[in-house]
Amino acid sequence: MDKMRTGRPTKVLVQLLLFAGLSFLPAVYGVQPQRLIIDVSEDFAQGEADSVILEQPGQLRPGPRVDMLHDFDSTLMWDAVELPNSRDLIIGTGPAGKVFRLDSKGRTRELTAFSESDVYAVALSPKGEIFAASSPDGKVFKMNRQGQFEVWFEHHEKYVWDMQFDGKGRLYLATGQTGKLFRVDARNQGEVVFDAEEPHLRSLVLTPDNEFIIGTTGSGLVYHYQPGREAVVLLDSFRSDISAVAVSDTGIIYVAAVGKKQGNSSKSTVTLNTGEQMLAAVRGLTSSNGSDENENPQADTKATIQKQPISKGKAAVCEIYRIDRQRYPKVIYHSPDEIHSLVWGDGRLLAGAGQGGRFFEIRDNGETALLGNIDSKQVTALLSDSRGGFVLLGSNWGKVARLVLSEKEAGVYTSKVIDSGLFADWGSLKIQGEGRWSVRTRSGNTQNPDKSWYPWQFLKGEKPVSPRARYFQFELRLDSGLVERVDFTFLPQNQAPLIKMVKALEPNQGFVSIKQAAPPVKIQTSSQLLKQQNALPLSMVRYRPVKEAGLRTIVWEATDANADRLQYDLEVRRDGADWETLAAGIEDNVFSWDTRGWPDGVYYARVRASDHMDNGAGKELIAEKTSEAWRIDHASPEIRLVTQSEEAVRIQVTDRGGVLEAVAVSEDGQFYRISIPEDGILDSESEEFTVGRNPEMPIYIRAKDENGNVSGLHIPAEK
Repeated sequence: MDKMRTGRPTKVLVQLLLFAGLSFLPAVYGVQPQRLIIDVSEDFAQGEADSVILEQPGQLRPGPRVDMLHDFDSTLMWDAVELPNSRDLIIGTGPAGKVFRLDSKGRTRELTAFSESDVYAVALSPKGEIFAASSPDGKVFKMNRQGQFEVWFEHHEKYVWDMQFDGKGRLYLATGQTGKLFRVDARNQGEVVFDAEEPHLRSLVLTPDNEFIIGTTGSGLVYHYQPGREAVVLLDSFRSDISAVAVSDTGIIYVAAVGKKQGNSSKSTVTLNTGEQMLAAVRGLTSSNGSDENENPQADTKATIQKQPISKGKAAVCEIYRIDRQRYPKVIYHSPDEIHSLVWGDGRLLAGAGQGGRFFEIRDNGETALLGNIDSKQVTALLSDSRGGFVLLGSNWGKVARLVLSEKEAGVYTSKVIDSGLFADWGSLKIQGEGRWSVRTRSGNTQNPDKSWYPWQFLKGEKPVSPRARYFQFELRLDSGLVERVDFTFLPQNQAPLIKMVKALEPNQGFVSIKQAAPPVKIQTSSQLLKQQNALPLSMVRYRPVKEAGLRTIVWEATDANADRLQYDLEVRRDGADWETLAAGIEDNVFSWDTRGWPDGVYYARVRASDHMDNGAGKELIAEKTSEAWRIDHASPEIRLVTQSEEAVRIQVTDRGGVLEAVAVSEDGQFYRISIPEDGILDSESEEFTVGRNPEMPIYIRAKDENGNVSGLHIPAEK
């Protein structure tokens, strides 16, 4: 049973947080059992669920039945209506401007393909007549008895975003780019009944009182329109777009407002083209970066259409409002991603999101229940059907599925891959809840599970039998009841320390450690505690520099993947000699000492790091690293006078212990100037110099080698 439920459309994959965000209870030091607790929605949501409902505050339940009806070649599914007798669906799509008929057995028939790119809106008249609106720069079409679409109304707007019939059989059009509401009474008989002074009328929903709720793009306004009266604003969301509206059986209004927060304004302050870009962005087609004031507001956006999600940032990009019968608005949910669709049915509010094709229930108290997802990037439309279920339209790529909440199925929840660090023994895996379930586990050594992983195996009691490995995953088959907590323990393998670098600093430099106590604990808020920001700061070590002849300093960098405390042994040896211990059992990674009395020569330093303080006997691990060669040199350079005359002196400077750093000349013994060797470059143990002179003045010559040793020569004046 290596694969379960292949080919189903109900797999949930929600990466709200990195796996490091789960409730780990780590040890302070050393290799100790690590504990992973999953008991809140955010943690459960990092796994995959097949026919499993994820409810707040953190429960898994057997999920609803979801049937895939059809996988379309078209990329975008925009709108659909159900025919009352056959229960077939009429679907408007893009980007080829096609209208399809889909029956309950998943068979499709293309009804038409318009010259325009998209059919954002379809509608069904009270008589069962099919209407479709093509965009951009399209028209409203009606399907005749021969199955052909003929022009019904020319509105001369760029887009028709939504269409609805009222109780009197009149067709209303929500349009853009100039944000007008049309009423069409008969063929070629229509008029503008409301001008919102907004770029787009985005959403149009009929209330039980035969009135309309309209959502706009531009300033994110929600209007209440009563035929024959002036429309009034029910809500200014201060966001750019009202992406979806739903109305309950009792007239409660639900609104999805998306986009960046704007300043207080009841009128649109954006250009028409900006509003168009915002609308395309929240449709999941292109990123919204605003618009330059000089851009042409009539520019066609077909060329800008891309399959890219809107850029979200860290803040919630969508809010769900509830507007009660007294017209009081209240935010009941903040969403981290776009909500593209809302629908009311069976006493529930369902939402379709733009992250991984998720769909979920939103309750009036703000709690949510993640119901599943379809294999599309966005759920662009939701509608309730005549059988008490829901139809889901997915885009990028286009898919149509049916959701039946009243029918539950056994589901499978698969955890996110757990990374133990390197290698681990698996401890107990405890499931808390009620009902019937079974658990399997698997392990492997690749980050993504593949054929190289060990096969799935059922638990024995509460213990996994999967072999030791780096990565681990569990699978929970939930037949009935609920699961509200998973408690998993594992023991990582101790990892050896890592010494990245050992280096000898320049001569005559020393450092003295100054240990500072940890700063006082700060008073913290409950929010900081919930975010795990309450870790106590460790004591800090600082080093004060000391300058003195003969000092040498060795410094090294070491880490431990298990956060073990480390102790170091420092050894040195002269080239050709044996290693000798300079310091043992130290915890600082800087060591200075006086090398005066040490013989000149080439030396090496070796550091050993051990984690024995935080691991039991026989469990400790050691790492070591050797520095590059460095030199101890106490001998000063030798300056020898070769020849002299009234015009110049010629000298030879030799340093047997290393390389010369500088040779300088002065006539008063105070102010020196650099002298250049005869071969033009100071790069050898021995160099010759010719120094011009004034015979009436003395010459002072000073030589310095790379180890800081200095010598001098005085040549008197010739009188």
